Amino acid sequence: MNKAFFFIGLSGVGKTTLANLFIDYLLKNTELKPIFFDGNHMNDFNILKPADGLDLESRFLRAKHLSSIVNWSIDLGYTPVVAVIGQPVSAMKYWRKHIKNYYEVYLEADLKNCIERDFKSVYKSKKNVIGQDIKFEKPKNYDLKLDAREASPEDLLEILIESL
Repeated sequence: MNKAFFFIGLSGVGKTTLANLFIDYLLKNTELKPIFFDGNHMNDFNILKPADGLDLESRFLRAKHLSSIVNWSIDLGYTPVVAVIGQPVSAMKYWRKHIKNYYEVYLEADLKNCIERDFKSVYKSKKNVIGQDIKFEKPKNYDLKLDAREASPEDLLEILIESL
């Protein structure tokens, strides 16, 4: 099961919540050494360079940089768990081609659901927000699609674990 797990979806869909639950599961039930890469957290520490913008081209440059970080963590013996929006679509294609054992989990929810759950105030305070100002292109080649509109994070975790 040593894969690079990418949780993809709109801001507020529950990527970070599910990723943290999954990491707890891996720590308690496997010999794997998970390492968490959260898009917002990496951005707070300026880890994903070289581009600072929120436009799709800058996002793709950061996605390429992220693939190097993820592959490096795999080489060190870790199991990467990544929570990112995953845009543009070319980023997901790039990751699938360049990341060892890439496994994409798409969390689907309507923008309305995500805005209601927006505890980070992404939709209220920022510009160039994927899904609001910039079109969100739904993943097409995911390994697992989870309907995050009504299900609890614990229910989604159970579905994820059963799929592996």
